[in-house]
Amino acid sequence: MISFSQGTGASEPQAAITLQWQNGDIMDDGVIGVSAFKAYKAYSSKKTSPIIVAVIDSGTETWHPDLKANIWINTDEIPGNGVDDDANGYIDDMHGWSFIGGPDGDVREDNLEFTRIYKGLKDKFDGRDAASITKEEKKDYERYLQFKENYNKRIETAKEEKAQYDQFNQFFMMANGMLQSAIGKEEYTIEDLQALQADNEMLEGFRQMMIQIYESGAISELMRGKSMWTVR
Repeated sequence: MISFSQGTGASEPQAAITLQWQNGDIMDDGVIGVSAFKAYKAYSSKKTSPIIVAVIDSGTETWHPDLKANIWINTDEIPGNGVDDDANGYIDDMHGWSFIGGPDGDVREDNLEFTRIYKGLKDKFDGRDAASITKEEKKDYERYLQFKENYNKRIETAKEEKAQYDQFNQFFMMANGMLQSAIGKEEYTIEDLQALQADNEMLEGFRQMMIQIYESGAISELMRGKSMWTVR
């Protein structure tokens, strides 16, 4: 997606640094982040002027609290009318354009560039043997064979990692269910876990494990209760 932001905008930290480690600073916070909070403090009192930044390739969360008030708006386009008002070839491109997602919006899941290149080569060479390859195609065919071998290795690795994740996720959900019953709440806090007096060794192990998960900041992902992996 190509998206644009105008001006500056930043929110103060709203949660513990362990939950926003990517914004931290190695010297101030003891975590390896991009020092965003430190930069906000250093430049908040300085005079600024509006700029427009184009984000290419990685996309932008236009609804993000630090960005939504400053996202560039294409004033030549009327939102949601299904018409290319500014005649640039893109319909309703209010904040730029998602060249992967297309006219129906952004994509939920995406492939790496490696996979997209491999698919293009596969469409051309899959099912063909070396005898059918012309002199002009030889270089691309050799590249296809290299990509195919690499791709298959990546798939096998991803399947193994997914199996490990699924096994852990099943264990986590069992632990979560026992803790919910013991605490008497479907949604419990780290304070509830710390106050819980476990009456057996297994429950105590689950209690300690969940406290560590809370402290690491990983609880929100795990509480979704489903694997986030997709193997293609």
